[in-house]
Amino acid sequence: MQLRRIVVLLLCLIAPALAVAPAGAWAAGPGAAAAPSVTLQAPRSLWLGDTVTLMVTVSPAVPGGLVAIEREEAGKWVPLAGGALDETSRLSVVWEPDAFGFVRLRASLAAGSEYAAGVSATRKLVVNRPNKHDVPYRFAHYIVIVVHEYKLYYYEHGENMRTFRVALGRPGYRTPIGRFHIYARRRPGGGPLGACVMYYHQPGGIAIHGTDEPGLLGRFPRPFSHGCARMYNSQALWLYARCPRGTPVHNIR
Repeated sequence: MQLRRIVVLLLCLIAPALAVAPAGAWAAGPGAAAAPSVTLQAPRSLWLGDTVTLMVTVSPAVPGGLVAIEREEAGKWVPLAGGALDETSRLSVVWEPDAFGFVRLRASLAAGSEYAAGVSATRKLVVNRPNKHDVPYRFAHYIVIVVHEYKLYYYEHGENMRTFRVALGRPGYRTPIGRFHIYARRRPGGGPLGACVMYYHQPGGIAIHGTDEPGLLGRFPRPFSHGCARMYNSQALWLYARCPRGTPVHNIR
């Protein structure tokens, strides 16, 4: 046991001269700078025109350290904002996005005399395109039915692509209100379902579909269905071609 202590002591004395770290010693070697942990806090989703606060925290604390918040553009990281960490090793930056879409951000800490450079994990967020029904940008396909207007709005990534007049549920068979999704589709729909059908609510098989009585749609507004949204066949087929299973359907009053 005494011999082992002597060997360990000798290794500790000669290791610096040999540039070798003894077992269990700090792997970076004496005098090397530690790499702090950098954390970036940002919302996952916001609307174009909103102002948000991005927060950077570095641990262990390095007050006065210089931090840059960067945005990925065309595969490269471009500075977005920055500043010095306060006495609590934090930095807050107010940011207002200038374009909608998906954004990737990260925070980079510049190296100091007593610590190494550090980079946070990448944060992905979406800047939504403003629209009258608050449809998030992330949805490639989205349907909104406004019951009191007897209208169906079709969105792609937050942009209203087309609006259709539709027939909706009559008294006793009201069109349901709420959030749903298309769970089944069929073409042709057959009979009163017309050229195609997209089911989005159970029970009752409530759907968006064509019609075999197009003349009835000419009298607007028209509450005569059993809760479904009836459309002209040509319009129903146009929508059918763009809305796969899983497409959200949001019915509002």
